[in-house]
Amino acid sequence: MSQRTEHPLRLVLACAPEDLPAVRALTQRLRVDGLSPWLIGDELADQSDALRPLRAAVAAADGVLFCLSRRSFHAEGQPAADIARLLDLIALHPPPAPPLVLRLAACDLPAALDGALVCDLFAYRGYLHLLDLLQDTVLPALPLPEPAPPPPPPPHPALALRGRFALPGLADAGQLGRLGRGVARNLWLLSPHHVLMIAGGGATLLALDDPKPLWAIDCPTRHAALSPTGRLLALAAGDHIWLWDLHDGSLRNQIQNAGSSVLALAFSPDEHYLLSASDDRCVALWRTGNDVLDRATPLLATLPPHPDQVLSLAFSPDGSLLACGGADRSVRIWRMLDRSLVQTLSGHGGAVETLAFSPDGNLLAAGSRGRSLRLWRVASWRLLHSLDGHNGAVETLAWSPDGQLVASGASDQTLRVWQVKNAALVRSLNAHSGAIMGVSFCPQGERLASVADDDRLLVWRVADGAEVGSLRPLSGRVTGLAFSPDGEGLAVSGADGAVSLYPLYQASGPQRQYHDHRGPVGSIVFSGDGTRLLSAASDRSVRDYQIATGQCRILLQTHGPNHGAQLAPGGQWLASSDGEATVQIWQLDASGGQFWRVLRGLRGRPGLLGFSPDAQRLAISVEDGSLQIWHLDAGAADLHPQTVLVGLAGRVRSLAFSPDGSSLATGCATGQVQIWQVQNASLRSTLGGPGPACVGVAFSPDGRSLAVGDSSGRILVWALAGKQRGKNEMRRNEPSLLRQIPGHAGEVSHLAYNPSGDLLVSGSSDGTVRLWQV
Repeated sequence: MSQRTEHPLRLVLACAPEDLPAVRALTQRLRVDGLSPWLIGDELADQSDALRPLRAAVAAADGVLFCLSRRSFHAEGQPAADIARLLDLIALHPPPAPPLVLRLAACDLPAALDGALVCDLFAYRGYLHLLDLLQDTVLPALPLPEPAPPPPPPPHPALALRGRFALPGLADAGQLGRLGRGVARNLWLLSPHHVLMIAGGGATLLALDDPKPLWAIDCPTRHAALSPTGRLLALAAGDHIWLWDLHDGSLRNQIQNAGSSVLALAFSPDEHYLLSASDDRCVALWRTGNDVLDRATPLLATLPPHPDQVLSLAFSPDGSLLACGGADRSVRIWRMLDRSLVQTLSGHGGAVETLAFSPDGNLLAAGSRGRSLRLWRVASWRLLHSLDGHNGAVETLAWSPDGQLVASGASDQTLRVWQVKNAALVRSLNAHSGAIMGVSFCPQGERLASVADDDRLLVWRVADGAEVGSLRPLSGRVTGLAFSPDGEGLAVSGADGAVSLYPLYQASGPQRQYHDHRGPVGSIVFSGDGTRLLSAASDRSVRDYQIATGQCRILLQTHGPNHGAQLAPGGQWLASSDGEATVQIWQLDASGGQFWRVLRGLRGRPGLLGFSPDAQRLAISVEDGSLQIWHLDAGAADLHPQTVLVGLAGRVRSLAFSPDGSSLATGCATGQVQIWQVQNASLRSTLGGPGPACVGVAFSPDGRSLAVGDSSGRILVWALAGKQRGKNEMRRNEPSLLRQIPGHAGEVSHLAYNPSGDLLVSGSSDGTVRLWQV
């Protein structure tokens, strides 16, 4: 609006003293929109001669605005002092335009303002109505400058950035490197040829004709938001939010969300604020500025707690409204000026996973686990269309730049494009083999990109739905880690069926990558001489890879359902479960495999399976809450559990034998790790306390420390009890926590030390493998 005049539009505002806080917020908003408000209550505070500056302000003003409520008038009907002064003054010196009245709440008008134009701030789009009144009444009374040609759109900051950037905390924690970009989280198609990819390992800019990244940010990521101009990128994992500046790749700020995990993020249109929703049902408003105050105290305000967790957030294009989608199947609409609840939209049939306003702000799209995409009219908050047809939860959506189309991606592996005006399905795109995690139109609207948890990025031509681009830039959930006997190589298996072999001390990137399995790989081990790599997967096959030649052959193919398979160190045994109360043991050698024994009498379905380092014992967690240790004696006619551990702290989520096989560590769903003496089934020590589930454990090669991975993405390294030197050598030290590493954006279920014990590798459900110096 300020571009219509030679100077910012000048307004004099009057209100009652009790309404000053609300009107101050209004003046801040007017300044952001290019106006120059002059609030009497603030400008004339503590001035003995108020008439002279008020007369000068009115003489220089382009218009006057009375902000009224019931508190604007005394009991006898007299207006408040500032309102009375302005009424008297404009009667003698009328401004160029007629006075305007902005009602902050329902109230009557004084007789002196009977003919004034009235706008209700509390009404729908009240602030926008005020701007329209100023444009229709004040601006016509002012001379207009010559129109300037519209400036060219600025280049997108992310397209010009180059380099590799990393969260400083990762290096501080001893990270030496990262393998894999991680599982898909979201994406933005910044141009017809460039995509900003968000994955578990951070953000990457890719050219669609070249998989090599133009730039990358290494930062554990579960949720992300890109500011409207593309200058700022917010990445979140757990209770941390990292604010990155894409102009130069710098970390602008790090925000901790008071112990509550972040579930959703959204930038305000002016980029001054960032909203976050967390699992404590709260929505917080953070400053994004670069000044000292914004970095020191970024929290600006919070919304009242919601009845259930908020899973999605969206700002209206003008920034006046905020939509919050909840697990309670509703969308709540808040007015940002005073953070008051405007409307509740119910009946979505499931938790609301994704929200987006149309580019013109007239419609709100909401996708839910109820398998539908609903379009709401913002003016009346009435349902315009319910777009049905998905057979799974609607996980993501995007509007075309002209607002004529809306695309929805769902867990049914399909991407649908809808015509907004008549709710017609334009086309259904079915090339993905996993749940759709992100969808985006390019700014020109001619292309549409999608990414799914099948680790593929696909680009479509909107006009005819033709696939015009395909990349596989991501990595699946990590399901196994194994070091070669000499410590020079690392094998990584994934939920996508891939097996990758990395030479740790040579060039980066996998030396070999195999995609032979047709399902998640559950276990990988090297042969004793290091010449072969064995893998067992959910497709019921065990494959044998020759390291030197890369040749692969099926070593064993089992029958029936496969609910778990574990290879023994050295690859001589395979233990598998079919989901019943038995475990099958198979003997393996270079020529193939054959059935050996079946373990019966487990008193419930088996869960985790784990071999001792010498492959002579097998630990089995059972659904009845116990853990059995079997001795695999080839000479025994019938096998029975050697040891049964009772008194576990909770359901066993991870287990590992010590290097000498004398101890067994069990990580529980309660967050505790228990270390047992195998010989007599006695509890040796308990590590930690109630907290996130311990989903991964690994002993160091010397057995003196234990690495623990939990479901929140942390790695805890404990020093274990050992003999003290001195007079009483039988006395043992208590376990102590050595390090705590918040390195992942998903549960850390796989950990491994290299043979020398100076390198710890962690694999996570976020799709990344990280190498740590210990």
